[in-house]
This record gives sequence, C-alpha cells and structure tokens, in this order.
Amino acid sequence: TAWMLSPLVLWGAAVVALTVPYLFIVFVRQVPEYERTFPVARPAIYLASYGDEPPQRGFFGFPHRDGWKVVGELYRRGIIQGSYDSNQKSLITLWYIRNAPRAAYGTEPAWYFAARSEGYLFVPEGYALAGSVLVDGRRMLDMYQQGEQHQPVQTFDLRDFQAAFDAQPVPNIPIQPGLFDIIKK
Repeated sequence: TAWMLSPLVLWGAAVVALTVPYLFIVFVRQVPEYERTFPVARPAIYLASYGDEPPQRGFFGFPHRDGWKVVGELYRRGIIQGSYDSNQKSLITLWYIRNAPRAAYGTEPAWYFAARSEGYLFVPEGYALAGSVLVDGRRMLDMYQQGEQHQPVQTFDLRDFQAAFDAQPVPNIPIQPGLFDIIKK
C-alpha cells in the first residue's frame, strides 16, 4: 500500500499546484481584471471549457476596480449624504457604500453613481455631474447630484482613498436570511 500512496500524494500536490494559482487569478488578483479582459488575462495553461467567450451567467466574485471605495469613503466622512441609485447591482454598491440608503424604485435619490465600465450609461434627468473617480488614471465612475451644477466638478483618485477604506472593519452585510434568522421568526 505504501507504493500506492506516493502517486496519490504526487497527483494531489499537482492538483493543488494548478488550482490555487488559478483561483488567485480569477477571484483575488485585480490587475488585470480577469472577467473584463477575458481571454487576454487568462494564462494559456488554464483553458476554459467554454472557450474564449465567457458564459453569460454565473459570474461570482470577479474583482472589479471601478472606484467604489472612493464613494464609500466619501459617505463615511459625511462628504456625500443622502440616498443613491446606480447602474450597478445592489450587491456591489452595498459592499462599498455600506449603510447609505439605496433609493426605492420610483423615487428620486440625492445621488446617482454611474460606473463607466457597464454596458449602459444612463443618467436620469435632473442630475448634474458632481465628480468623477480615476482608477489608474482612467475615469471609471461618475457621481451625479440631483439638481443643477453649482460647484466645479471634482476629480477623486482611488489611490487617495483606498487605504482609508481598507482600514475600516468589514461590516456584517445580511445578503439573505440565514438559518438562525429564519428560526427566530
């Protein structure tokens, strides 16, 4: 049985040696962004079973660098206040903006945040550009405030806010009720 153990250990080590770097590339590494630059960001050793076009559904946890940490930090400092809406999904904005209220459907929020990387850039009527976020020198996120423009448009660089945002404790964000929450009811 000892002679069988050696190949199994080697096979297991090979699987781990191939899997861990792939998981890092897909779910941790932020530059280059795996999903947005696919298949260029994929090393040749990791051929995808779905080819060079990513599947249209089922994405989970791909890190994006849109500049949301700036918005979250501006909310935390009280520079931005009030409700908001965005062209990005609630789960993304909730992570970064945390306790700021997302406007209910049909209401007019104080702010509208438009991620320029999304396929559509819709800005509701009655909003003026108040600021933009630069990520590595590229304009990635626009901040629109309800009403007419009164102040000059501000430009914020992610590098100036990232460390302060990252230093904050990770909040407990209830994405869906857990088993104990259901039992309590």
